Amino acid sequence: MTFPIDGDLYVTGKTGLGIEQPQERLEVNGNIKATSFQGDGSNLTGVVKNLDLAVKKAGDTMTGALTIQNSLTVTGTISGKIDAVNITSGTLSVDRIPNLSAEKITSGTLSINRIPSLVATRGENTFTGKQSINGNLSVQGEINWGNSSRLQSDQGGSIELGGDSSTPGRGTPYIDFHFAGLTQDFNTRIINDANGRLSLVAQEICLSSDGGGTPVGAMSIDVGTFGTMENAGNSYFFRVRDIGGGPSTPFYIRGDGQVFGQFAQSSSKELKENIGLLSLQEAAQTLAGLNPVKFNYKTDSDQHQNIGFIAEDVPELLATSDRKGVSIMDIVGVLTKVLQEQQKTILELAEKVKSLEAKIPNCDL
Repeated sequence: MTFPIDGDLYVTGKTGLGIEQPQERLEVNGNIKATSFQGDGSNLTGVVKNLDLAVKKAGDTMTGALTIQNSLTVTGTISGKIDAVNITSGTLSVDRIPNLSAEKITSGTLSINRIPSLVATRGENTFTGKQSINGNLSVQGEINWGNSSRLQSDQGGSIELGGDSSTPGRGTPYIDFHFAGLTQDFNTRIINDANGRLSLVAQEICLSSDGGGTPVGAMSIDVGTFGTMENAGNSYFFRVRDIGGGPSTPFYIRGDGQVFGQFAQSSSKELKENIGLLSLQEAAQTLAGLNPVKFNYKTDSDQHQNIGFIAEDVPELLATSDRKGVSIMDIVGVLTKVLQEQQKTILELAEKVKSLEAKIPNCDL
């Protein structure tokens, strides 16, 4: 039954629609349909807002806490601050955010340390740009590096893992160490080839006993099961000894210049180029420039007297490039050339003497 009312309706008591004994000013047993409500509803309590009806156009604003017990689908852009401080348990799965890209974050910070568990389960997920992690990063699987990738360090350098940049997974692997400000390709390089050989490319190799790079005073290096290379802190020696044959020392070098054991300098033609004959004039001039001296080594506590040459004073042909050493084999070559010529001269003079003896009767020279 319908009761049309053209004027105002004033009720002083309680009104019930579908309820015989209402307890409030207005109680309705059923649905209420209205074209609009006046006010923002800030004074209403116990109301569950339906997002499909409440937030339906651009410019709508909601204040206070919003609880979503089901899925939330956003087809546009989320603007503002997303704080993960209240994510105290559970997992934030990146595969549910397929288009998360660091290049889209134009301001603010994506703080990983506020997310206890960050899981990326989709293999096609890709992060571009610079990622900053303030906490610890734990990886249980594999980390794949791109071609010529570097692990940067805030201490002014970086580590580069490399191989064949044209074919991932191929080539000879190496590790390069870089220092900030240097222009060369690398400062030090470690290379591992297919034969299992490990090569260290460096201007100087120093075995250190601490983190500061202090050289080891006394050390030994085992070479397989055949021998040991060792030195002692204050003895100024280096030796290679047979660890399986007692105290045998096949090669021994002391700081006073003493060398024990067999020593052979490589001299194969396969190792040489620009081979030419040494002229007698070059050999004679070089030999004339040698000035033998007597001396003892500063590290020799016995002050044993030696005879030899001063590297800084010998002809350039016989000195090493740094003028700190003398090539013994070069001196042998010079002496051999001069002695050969002297021997030739001696034989010629002997023939002349023999001829003169035959021409002089009763000559007994």
